Amino acid sequence: MIKVVVDTISPVRNAVELGAYSGAFSALLSHLCTGVVVGVDNAPQDLTAATRLATSRLKFCTANSSSPGTATYVMELIGEPLDFLFIDAGHRYDEVKSDYDLWSKLVRPGGLIAFHDIDPNHVQWSPCDVHKFWPEVKGKRRWEFIATEEHAAYIGPAPGYGGIGIVEV
Repeated sequence: MIKVVVDTISPVRNAVELGAYSGAFSALLSHLCTGVVVGVDNAPQDLTAATRLATSRLKFCTANSSSPGTATYVMELIGEPLDFLFIDAGHRYDEVKSDYDLWSKLVRPGGLIAFHDIDPNHVQWSPCDVHKFWPEVKGKRRWEFIATEEHAAYIGPAPGYGGIGIVEV
């Protein structure tokens, strides 16, 4: 996924991760981007390690990603349209659709939106309907990364790791 982002957008100015959890991916993005990166999560885990590993460009926002107020606040922090949006917050169909409907219009033309858990075989502790919403997402170009049995030696047993879908706006 990172290769697609870097090959498509150069330089990557900013990014938002919805569903930051422990902040590890947001921390990685802070090294990739030249501007502000914001990790949004309504119940983040311990962010100590991510904060230590990140650059000063990383900000965390504890809020509901589907709230228009959250989007307004984050966009005030960033100050320009998004280059990269990673959607990994709520996994029910209505939650994914709500995040996409709210945030996708904040991504600049040529920017990228990525979804985690597009694999219909993904096993998760809560209902995961991202694979049901993914076919509805349209864009200039699309990429899909889903582990198969061939990948088991590198990433563990497959399928089930989640999969990544990326669309260019």
